[in-house]
Amino acid sequence: MVIAVGTISFVLAHSSPALPETFQVAAVSRHDHCLLAADHHGPAIPQASFQQIGQYLRQELNHPVLAANLANEQWEFRGAAICPVGGVAAAHLLYQRGDQTLSIFSLPASCLPSLEHNETYEGNTRGHSVVARAENGALYCLVGHCTEGELTVADLGKMLSAHEPEAAVAAVPGPRITVAGIFREP
Repeated sequence: MVIAVGTISFVLAHSSPALPETFQVAAVSRHDHCLLAADHHGPAIPQASFQQIGQYLRQELNHPVLAANLANEQWEFRGAAICPVGGVAAAHLLYQRGDQTLSIFSLPASCLPSLEHNETYEGNTRGHSVVARAENGALYCLVGHCTEGELTVADLGKMLSAHEPEAAVAAVPGPRITVAGIFREP
């Protein structure tokens, strides 16, 4: 009995807090919506390198952007765009690996001020795994889906930790560049 109570206490003390349900639903909805697009490349977003993609989106959105190169993990890059998540403009990179799909969203941390800095949040919504972390003025959110359920919050958490250093935080925000058609509506 004491061992069971201790084990439960340990798990509860070391599990990640949940993301707000409304945010999870908005991120999952955006992920699913953008998967339907034949082309997810924003018209003015450079496609030469992930560093250039991150820097461009960082300048446009005025917050750090995680533009991760996942080729070594066999993810196919399907494009980058600025897409709304719950009414907030987000950098959105989309990937696919077999029947697994993945979105990396970068939003301003101010969109969810209740999230603690450097704390990882997770959840499962509509058959999707969702992991997010607020850091350096940005909220990085990964949404993963696999019809077989093989893409877990643990997988996404490891991926976020491994690739978070790739965030474009050094780009100096310049004047906002307005590009017609870059912001997609739902």
